[in-house]
Amino acid sequence: MKSLIFSAPMVLALLAGRKTQTRRIIKPQPPHSCSYKNNGNHTHALCFGPNNECVPPTARSTDHRLPAPHKPGDTLYVRETLRLDPANWWTYAADGSPLRCPYGDIAKMNAWIASRKNKTQSSMFMPAWASRLHLTITDVRVQRVQEISEEDARAEGIADGGCLSCGRAEPCGCDNPNPNARDTFANLWFSLHGPASWAANPWCWCYTFEVKKIGGAA
Repeated sequence: MKSLIFSAPMVLALLAGRKTQTRRIIKPQPPHSCSYKNNGNHTHALCFGPNNECVPPTARSTDHRLPAPHKPGDTLYVRETLRLDPANWWTYAADGSPLRCPYGDIAKMNAWIASRKNKTQSSMFMPAWASRLHLTITDVRVQRVQEISEEDARAEGIADGGCLSCGRAEPCGCDNPNPNARDTFANLWFSLHGPASWAANPWCWCYTFEVKKIGGAA
Protein backbone atom coordinates (compact mmCIF):
# COMPACT_ATOMS: atom_id res chain seq x y z
CA MET A 1 0.00 0.00 0.00
CA LYS A 2 1.30 3.47 -0.89
CA SER A 3 1.26 6.31 1.62
CA LEU A 4 1.18 10.07 2.14
CA ILE A 5 2.94 12.02 4.90
CA PHE A 6 0.97 14.58 6.91
CA SER A 7 2.05 17.13 9.52
CA ALA A 8 0.55 17.03 13.01
CA PRO A 9 -2.02 19.84 12.36
CA MET A 10 -3.19 18.08 9.21
CA VAL A 11 -3.47 14.74 11.03
CA LEU A 12 -5.73 16.46 13.55
CA ALA A 13 -7.80 17.89 10.69
CA LEU A 14 -8.14 14.39 9.22
CA LEU A 15 -9.25 12.99 12.58
CA ALA A 16 -11.76 15.82 12.98
CA GLY A 17 -13.22 15.23 9.52
CA ARG A 18 -12.24 18.70 8.24
CA LYS A 19 -9.66 17.56 5.69
CA THR A 20 -10.79 15.87 2.48
CA GLN A 21 -8.21 17.29 0.06
CA THR A 22 -4.45 17.53 -0.21
CA ARG A 23 -2.15 19.17 -2.77
CA ARG A 24 1.23 17.75 -3.70
CA ILE A 25 3.77 19.50 -5.94
CA ILE A 26 4.20 17.83 -9.34
CA LYS A 27 7.76 16.62 -9.87
CA PRO A 28 9.27 17.44 -12.26
CA GLN A 29 7.37 20.67 -12.88
CA PRO A 30 5.95 21.25 -16.38
CA PRO A 31 7.40 24.14 -18.44
CA HIS A 32 6.69 27.62 -17.10
CA SER A 33 4.90 28.47 -20.34
CA CYS A 34 2.34 25.74 -19.65
CA SER A 35 -1.15 27.19 -19.38
CA TYR A 36 -3.42 24.16 -19.57
CA LYS A 37 -6.59 24.41 -17.45
CA ASN A 38 -8.91 21.59 -16.40
CA ASN A 39 -12.04 23.48 -17.53
CA GLY A 40 -14.09 21.22 -15.31
CA ASN A 41 -12.69 18.01 -16.77
CA HIS A 42 -10.73 16.27 -14.06
CA THR A 43 -7.55 14.61 -15.24
CA HIS A 44 -5.21 11.89 -14.11
CA ALA A 45 -2.20 13.18 -16.03
CA LEU A 46 -0.68 16.48 -17.09
CA CYS A 47 0.77 16.58 -20.60
CA PHE A 48 2.83 19.06 -22.55
CA GLY A 49 4.07 18.94 -26.09
CA PRO A 50 7.59 18.96 -27.55
CA ASN A 51 7.50 22.76 -27.96
CA ASN A 52 6.60 23.33 -24.31
CA GLU A 53 2.93 23.87 -25.13
CA CYS A 54 0.36 22.27 -22.83
CA VAL A 55 -1.90 19.65 -24.30
CA PRO A 56 -4.78 17.74 -22.71
CA PRO A 57 -4.18 14.15 -21.55
CA THR A 58 -6.20 12.83 -24.49
CA ALA A 59 -3.50 13.98 -26.94
CA ARG A 60 -1.96 11.25 -29.09
CA SER A 61 1.61 11.94 -28.07
CA THR A 62 2.50 10.76 -24.58
CA ASP A 63 6.20 11.63 -24.77
CA HIS A 64 5.77 14.28 -22.09
CA ARG A 65 2.94 12.75 -20.09
CA LEU A 66 3.17 13.10 -16.31
CA PRO A 67 0.82 10.51 -14.77
CA ALA A 68 -0.61 11.18 -11.34
CA PRO A 69 1.11 9.04 -8.67
CA HIS A 70 -2.29 8.12 -7.22
CA LYS A 71 -5.55 7.42 -9.05
CA PRO A 72 -9.23 7.35 -8.01
CA GLY A 73 -9.88 4.13 -6.14
CA ASP A 74 -6.37 3.94 -4.62
CA THR A 75 -6.19 3.53 -0.85
CA LEU A 76 -3.21 5.15 0.91
CA TYR A 77 -2.13 4.96 4.53
CA VAL A 78 -1.28 8.12 6.46
CA ARG A 79 2.25 8.42 7.79
CA GLU A 80 2.72 10.62 10.85
CA THR A 81 5.31 11.19 13.57
CA LEU A 82 5.45 8.83 16.55
CA ARG A 83 6.91 9.74 19.94
CA LEU A 84 7.61 8.30 23.37
CA ASP A 85 5.54 9.94 26.11
CA PRO A 86 6.77 10.49 29.71
CA ALA A 87 5.36 7.09 30.71
CA ASN A 88 7.53 5.46 28.01
CA TRP A 89 4.59 4.58 25.76
CA TRP A 90 4.80 5.07 22.00
CA THR A 91 2.14 7.55 20.90
CA TYR A 92 1.03 9.50 17.86
CA ALA A 93 2.74 12.87 18.23
CA ALA A 94 -0.23 14.84 16.86
CA ASP A 95 -2.51 14.13 19.81
CA GLY A 96 -0.73 11.75 22.18
CA SER A 97 -2.99 8.76 21.44
CA PRO A 98 -1.29 5.40 22.09
CA LEU A 99 0.24 3.52 19.18
CA ARG A 100 -2.26 1.23 17.48
CA CYS A 101 -1.56 -2.48 17.75
CA PRO A 102 -1.59 -4.10 14.28
CA TYR A 103 -4.55 -6.49 14.07
CA GLY A 104 -3.94 -7.73 17.61
CA ASP A 105 -0.36 -8.73 16.78
CA ILE A 106 1.24 -7.53 20.00
CA ALA A 107 4.46 -9.43 19.28
CA LYS A 108 4.95 -7.53 16.02
CA MET A 109 4.40 -4.20 17.74
CA ASN A 110 6.70 -5.08 20.63
CA ALA A 111 9.44 -6.17 18.23
CA TRP A 112 9.20 -2.84 16.44
CA ILE A 113 9.25 -0.91 19.74
CA ALA A 114 12.33 -2.85 20.90
CA SER A 115 14.18 -1.85 17.73
CA ARG A 116 13.66 1.89 18.27
CA LYS A 117 16.68 3.81 19.57
CA ASN A 118 15.27 7.34 19.52
CA LYS A 119 12.38 8.92 21.40
CA THR A 120 10.87 10.25 18.16
CA GLN A 121 10.11 8.23 15.05
CA SER A 122 9.93 10.36 11.89
CA SER A 123 6.84 10.01 9.74
CA MET A 124 9.23 9.06 6.93
CA PHE A 125 9.79 5.66 8.56
CA MET A 126 6.36 4.94 9.99
CA PRO A 127 5.36 1.31 9.22
CA ALA A 128 2.08 0.68 7.42
CA TRP A 129 0.70 -1.43 10.28
CA ALA A 130 0.98 1.54 12.67
CA SER A 131 -1.24 3.81 10.57
CA ARG A 132 -4.56 4.78 12.12
CA LEU A 133 -5.92 6.54 9.02
CA HIS A 134 -6.49 5.30 5.46
CA LEU A 135 -7.45 7.57 2.55
CA THR A 136 -9.38 6.40 -0.51
CA ILE A 137 -8.80 8.69 -3.49
CA THR A 138 -12.05 9.78 -5.14
CA ASP A 139 -10.80 12.48 -7.53
CA VAL A 140 -7.56 13.83 -9.01
CA ARG A 141 -7.13 17.28 -10.57
CA VAL A 142 -4.24 19.27 -12.02
CA GLN A 143 -4.03 22.82 -10.68
CA ARG A 144 -1.61 25.59 -9.81
CA VAL A 145 -1.50 26.14 -6.07
CA GLN A 146 -2.68 29.77 -6.26
CA GLU A 147 -5.86 28.63 -8.04
CA ILE A 148 -7.19 27.15 -4.80
CA SER A 149 -10.65 28.45 -3.89
CA GLU A 150 -12.04 29.35 -0.45
CA GLU A 151 -14.09 26.14 -0.49
CA ASP A 152 -11.09 24.00 -1.38
CA ALA A 153 -8.93 25.73 1.23
CA ARG A 154 -11.42 24.62 3.87
CA ALA A 155 -11.42 21.12 2.37
CA GLU A 156 -7.64 21.18 2.92
CA GLY A 157 -8.42 21.25 6.66
CA ILE A 158 -8.24 24.99 7.19
CA ALA A 159 -10.57 25.85 10.08
CA ASP A 160 -13.15 28.49 9.20
CA GLY A 161 -11.97 31.58 11.04
CA GLY A 162 -14.87 33.65 9.76
CA CYS A 163 -15.03 36.71 7.54
CA LEU A 164 -12.34 39.26 8.39
CA SER A 165 -14.88 42.07 7.91
CA CYS A 166 -17.82 40.89 10.02
CA GLY A 167 -16.47 37.89 11.93
CA ARG A 168 -19.30 35.57 10.90
CA ALA A 169 -18.71 32.12 9.43
CA GLU A 170 -18.19 31.92 5.68
CA PRO A 171 -20.05 32.49 3.44
CA CYS A 172 -21.18 35.45 5.52
CA GLY A 173 -23.10 37.52 2.94
CA CYS A 174 -21.97 40.87 4.38
CA ASP A 175 -21.47 43.99 2.24
CA ASN A 176 -17.68 43.68 2.23
CA PRO A 177 -16.85 39.94 2.47
CA ASN A 178 -13.23 39.27 3.27
CA PRO A 179 -12.71 35.51 3.61
CA ASN A 180 -9.53 34.14 5.11
CA ALA A 181 -9.34 30.38 4.54
CA ARG A 182 -7.30 30.82 1.35
CA ASP A 183 -4.86 33.21 3.08
CA THR A 184 -4.47 30.76 5.95
CA PHE A 185 -3.75 27.98 3.47
CA ALA A 186 -1.07 30.15 1.82
CA ASN A 187 0.61 30.56 5.23
CA LEU A 188 0.46 26.79 5.72
CA TRP A 189 2.04 26.33 2.29
CA PHE A 190 4.86 28.72 3.30
CA SER A 191 5.55 26.68 6.44
CA LEU A 192 5.71 23.40 4.52
CA HIS A 193 7.55 24.46 1.36
CA GLY A 194 9.41 27.68 2.15
CA PRO A 195 8.64 31.43 1.83
CA ALA A 196 9.10 31.54 -1.97
CA SER A 197 6.89 28.52 -2.65
CA TRP A 198 3.58 30.40 -2.95
CA ALA A 199 4.97 33.01 -5.35
CA ALA A 200 6.42 30.20 -7.49
CA ASN A 201 2.83 28.99 -8.01
CA PRO A 202 3.78 25.38 -8.79
CA TRP A 203 1.58 22.88 -10.58
CA CYS A 204 0.07 20.41 -8.10
CA TRP A 205 -1.78 17.14 -7.99
CA CYS A 206 -5.00 17.90 -6.12
CA TYR A 207 -6.35 14.80 -4.43
CA THR A 208 -9.84 14.49 -2.97
CA PHE A 209 -10.36 11.52 -0.67
CA GLU A 210 -12.51 9.77 1.89
CA VAL A 211 -11.00 9.16 5.34
CA LYS A 212 -11.30 5.86 7.19
CA LYS A 213 -10.19 5.54 10.82
CA ILE A 214 -8.51 2.22 11.52
CA GLY A 215 -8.89 0.13 14.66
CA GLY A 216 -10.08 2.45 17.39
CA ALA A 217 -8.60 5.72 16.16
CA ALA A 218 -10.06 8.67 18.05
